[in-house]
Amino acid sequence: MTTHNLIQPLISPEVLSAASYAEKKKTNVTLKRKIVVKDNNGCVFLNFDNIIYLEAQGAYTKVFLTNKEPLLVSKNIKSFGEKLNESEFVRIHKSFIININHMSGYNRNSGSTVTLSNGEELPVAVRRKEEFEMLLEGMLV
Repeated sequence: MTTHNLIQPLISPEVLSAASYAEKKKTNVTLKRKIVVKDNNGCVFLNFDNIIYLEAQGAYTKVFLTNKEPLLVSKNIKSFGEKLNESEFVRIHKSFIININHMSGYNRNSGSTVTLSNGEELPVAVRRKEEFEMLLEGMLV
């Protein structure tokens, strides 16, 4: 006599609880939109909205902020590029990553420069210009 029994996988409450906790943590990290950097005194939490742009300085990166003096961080700009949200931060040059929310203008004629909310103008590299302009086209109303 053959009996066909369906065996359902048992998922313990502990596994469900752990999965739920991990999902909540993932969501919370995304919503906070911050990165943590080390400075001379310890750690500084930087909100994405407060970052205007980043400038490479060899093995260091200078982070320009809306609410205080620039921070010099002992990480290269590439490591920041990997951590920052790609929909808000754009690499426009080998030395610069900008927050597009702080962009106030773009001049494609005079050597392709971006004007930022703090009044600074930064160059857009020739090899990044086409990709950058495609991004801007997507933002047009």
